[in-house]
Amino acid sequence: MDLPVTHIFLHPGAGFMALAFLILLFRGKAWRWLLFIPPVMAMVITLKLEKGSYWMVPYLGQNLVLGRIDHLSLLFTSLFAIQSLICMIYAFHVREKAHHMASLFYVACSFGCILAKDYWSFFIFWELMTVSSTFLIWLNRTPRSTRAGFGYILFLTIGGIFLLAGILLRYRAMGTFAFDPVDATMVKHYDWLVLTGFCINAAVVPLHAWLTDAYPEATLPGAVFLSVFTTKTAVYALARCFPGLDVLVVLGVVMALYGALYAILASDIRRMLAYLMVSQIGYMVAGIGMGTAITVNGALTQAYAHTFYNSLLFMAAGCLIAASGKEDLRGTGGAGKALPFVMIGYMVGALSMSGLPLLNGFISTPMTVYGALEGGRPVISLILGITGTATFFAVGLRLPYVVFGSRPAGTGDLQPVPKNMYAAMGIASAMCFIQGIFPGLLYRLLPYPVDYLPYTRWKLLLVLALLGLTFLGFYVVRKSVRPQQGRTPDVDILYRKVARAVLDLICRPLAWVDGLWSAVYRVFGLRALLGAAAGAKWFDRRGVDTVVDGTAHKVRALGSISARMQSGRLQDQLAWMAVLALGLFALFWFWPWN
Repeated sequence: MDLPVTHIFLHPGAGFMALAFLILLFRGKAWRWLLFIPPVMAMVITLKLEKGSYWMVPYLGQNLVLGRIDHLSLLFTSLFAIQSLICMIYAFHVREKAHHMASLFYVACSFGCILAKDYWSFFIFWELMTVSSTFLIWLNRTPRSTRAGFGYILFLTIGGIFLLAGILLRYRAMGTFAFDPVDATMVKHYDWLVLTGFCINAAVVPLHAWLTDAYPEATLPGAVFLSVFTTKTAVYALARCFPGLDVLVVLGVVMALYGALYAILASDIRRMLAYLMVSQIGYMVAGIGMGTAITVNGALTQAYAHTFYNSLLFMAAGCLIAASGKEDLRGTGGAGKALPFVMIGYMVGALSMSGLPLLNGFISTPMTVYGALEGGRPVISLILGITGTATFFAVGLRLPYVVFGSRPAGTGDLQPVPKNMYAAMGIASAMCFIQGIFPGLLYRLLPYPVDYLPYTRWKLLLVLALLGLTFLGFYVVRKSVRPQQGRTPDVDILYRKVARAVLDLICRPLAWVDGLWSAVYRVFGLRALLGAAAGAKWFDRRGVDTVVDGTAHKVRALGSISARMQSGRLQDQLAWMAVLALGLFALFWFWPWN
């Protein structure tokens, strides 16, 4: 039973929202130090949060509750608070206020989604997230980032439309906007609409191309922000509303396999990491879909751990791009010797994602795999295990071999990397080790009691054996996995074909009809209007002007006669008055009516 709603509450996102507007008032360079205040405030507030419902706000006849604190929301609130500080440190060198305003607003709305207790307030923050995060792509100011930003906001807006339709139909059927779990055995049509909206933001295949297109084109710090908040908010929403829904298991497995395969084929650093995001989120979606305590805990543990090692990978990629000016894997060979700290940070993130013991990936990903096996889904467990080896092949072996281990390829004139970027990578690396060595720090935040021990003998041997076999396989085929020129086709080709079909079947016929109408109008309508205008001109000249001008001439003549009659002498005036009086008398005397 929920605790009573109270207004005594400080929202963790309030500081971000306030600074997003106040930042316009500051000048110079010192204002950038203010960027650390909201994350620190959020962490302090999170430590003191107590379970309950807070901040009821009347809106359009509804009472919106903006602060729901329970195990699930508290887990993501603490995650976002810590990660927001890391992201702010990484972006500290950026001097453009617009970039920081967008990121602050984006983070604030992410907190708003996590703590919303009703669908209406969740939807408001959800859409504000979409708008603000789009600027982190557009602010890269390249033709590709402009196109990618429009695709990003288009896709997420479509997701928002599905979500809004589901919310409204749900309210009509149930009379409530409560943001609560759905009975997995009685999913209604409006629930499927809501699920579709969540799946689009979670980059579920085949609705994922917005992520793999947009994230590589964002600003370097912007990609780090995007890698944290949008998809994790969608994972939170799925865990909140749809645990135990079987269709999510299928979708999650497809995502895991699909993303890992395309990561192996990618030739762009950040595009490869974007595909690995799709794969990793697939584990989370599958774990939520299986719905058991251990798989949901595994999905949430991985969501927490993935945020740190995935952002670490994006930060390392950003440092490499900032130094070399190149995103293509073929142009960054030999960077390991020139950028040793970047290589170390990257390898920490890569080995964490691969599930190496003592790192946080080892205490999270295997939990979902083990939970699938324990729950009587051995095929799912096997597929997810194989996907884990493919992940290690792509992120732990192929990319380090190409970028850090191969011969130098024009990396002699590398630009210096800002120190704040190294500092952010150091904090994220430390978090990967701390969570991996002390898993209880994370497990105690989970919504269900944890009955899982990661550091058992057979689990360690199994993981090390799989990683060792993958390494041997990579060593055999290492020369054939070099990045190729060009881009691997993805489902975005299908999007373009559908768009082209819509253009051919709808837009162009409508344009042809519009052009035909314009031609008819020019030939007939315009000529008719010109003829009507000529007729009006003739009538004005011959009719109106003649009457008006003739009347004016007559009045003028009478005025001239009157002027001549007024000579100024009294005897003349009396004479004219007598003549006028006799004339009027004669008129009335001799008129026929008499």
